[in-house]
Amino acid sequence: MKLTDKIAIVTGAGAGNGRAIALGLAGEGADLVLADVNLDAANNVAGEVRALGRLALVVRADVTRKAEVQAMARAAVEEFGRVDVLVNNAGIRKFSTIVEMSEQEWDAHLALDLKGPFLCIQAVAPIMIKQRQGKIINITSGAAELPLRAEAHYCAAKAGLKMLTMVAALELSDYGITVNAIGPGIVEDTGMFQDIRANPAQMQRLQHTIPLKRFCNPTRDLAPLAVFLASSDSDYMTGQSIYLEGGLLLVQ
Repeated sequence: MKLTDKIAIVTGAGAGNGRAIALGLAGEGADLVLADVNLDAANNVAGEVRALGRLALVVRADVTRKAEVQAMARAAVEEFGRVDVLVNNAGIRKFSTIVEMSEQEWDAHLALDLKGPFLCIQAVAPIMIKQRQGKIINITSGAAELPLRAEAHYCAAKAGLKMLTMVAALELSDYGITVNAIGPGIVEDTGMFQDIRANPAQMQRLQHTIPLKRFCNPTRDLAPLAVFLASSDSDYMTGQSIYLEGGLLLVQ
């Protein structure tokens, strides 16, 4: 297995992409720190991790709050002694035009989608620096590259996360720490996808827009890529954003 006895923190681990990534890492031998604001959901995932024979620590953490993020990092070290992998997955995606968008909506996206990963990197990087090794994976989006109507806040945050990935990769490279990002397209089994599923005509239209003619499956597509970036297989890759969107950016 690629990640035997590695310790990984996954934020937003209670559902969707975070759950799939956590289970993918556990399936390759990692023990998990599952961070979420929804403890019931995170505990459910912890049960799945333990069923795979791995250890799981559940931590309530609002990644927009520095004190809670710092407590998350301390809990990981107290429980496991180190942190090998950080996956910044927690995020939000709502829709509103620039004219209609409230200041609160703008702030919420920038806080969760950009400030959150910054605070998590800031908390975990000193641990990895002492270890002289570590893997940081940011979950970004094709919206970092593509302007989308009614998503100025989300696009701006994800574009910022792409640049944060590159700067962090540059600053942490001297310590054997790599920082990369995954930008999924339309992912099955997320809240956004449930809205799409409720509209069969929209679902069919979107599916045919994607060159590979299907949506991203978090277990089949996203988790294996996260495993690659968390493992020694990606040791010579840093500062990169990999878009996992079936070729959608090619036709937009």
